[in-house]
Amino acid sequence: MKILIILKFLILVIFTSCGEGGPPGSDSGIGYLYVTNLTDMSVSVVSLSDRKVSKTISSVGSQPAHITYSSTSQKAFVGDLNSTSVQVIDTNSQTISGTIAVGNVNGGVDMDTSLNRLFCVDSSTGTGIHSVTATDNAVIANVTIGSNIQDIRIDSTNNTAYISDFTDGIHIYNTITNAKISTVAMGTNPHGLAIDTSSGMLYVTDVGSNNVHVYNTNTSTLITSITVGTVPQWIALNSDNSKAYVTNETDGTVSVIHTSSKIVSGTITVGTTPFYVLVDSDYNKAYVTNFGSDTVSVINTVTDTVEATISVGAGPIGMAIIR
Repeated sequence: MKILIILKFLILVIFTSCGEGGPPGSDSGIGYLYVTNLTDMSVSVVSLSDRKVSKTISSVGSQPAHITYSSTSQKAFVGDLNSTSVQVIDTNSQTISGTIAVGNVNGGVDMDTSLNRLFCVDSSTGTGIHSVTATDNAVIANVTIGSNIQDIRIDSTNNTAYISDFTDGIHIYNTITNAKISTVAMGTNPHGLAIDTSSGMLYVTDVGSNNVHVYNTNTSTLITSITVGTVPQWIALNSDNSKAYVTNETDGTVSVIHTSSKIVSGTITVGTTPFYVLVDSDYNKAYVTNFGSDTVSVINTVTDTVEATISVGAGPIGMAIIR
């Protein structure tokens, strides 16, 4: 009788312990960092609790680039460079669940979270944008808007997408009506984008002039251009929008801009060929993909120092936080 009671107790303990860990995509609420690896066609799933790769999702298209996440649909969407489809990952099982047929995707994808819609830019002629409902993966609009489209960032609060174009500048797009609002000339080769929804300030990296352009979307005015490092690729704002982090591809650094003064306050050395930067506002961290060294640098956005380096797959490009 005592043996039976003990066995029942052990079974209960084992069952409870297994349940406490949560499903594969939850990491007990702390979350995962999904990192796209362009060279080996994979996605590294990094556990944010211990900063180690817990799983590698293989065969994610031909050249997985940017990635975005729908918490509503529990899906991650991967832009497949020079492919005709977007890869869909089920973040609960951490497996490929399907593909979405679109035009040639240049890797740029983002979500309007208020609409639960995916938007991806098309490089077949460098002119198109596709709108997809994240719930059923249905393409609902294909719109021609530019000449040499590079990337996209969406302001879900105001249902507005900002799309960089090497030839035309910045296209401003209504994500509800799927129509272009206007086009703004912007520097030489505008690429990465970050939007402060509270102030209406849009920050744009210019890989051709080594500047970050600051544009007031409320007044349609270019405020200033800030010189940063060599070939600035991407930019992200910290939790209170007081600082902007800019990856400088050639220098292997990240420039820190104080947004109130519009000056560079510091430079952080990271890995080789840093490309994308993503800020986790919940934990005051900035993550930087280092394409040349196959790593992700973890920056503490309070101290602006690198506190960890994570080894991932070959040629890391994009990132998304899953929680």
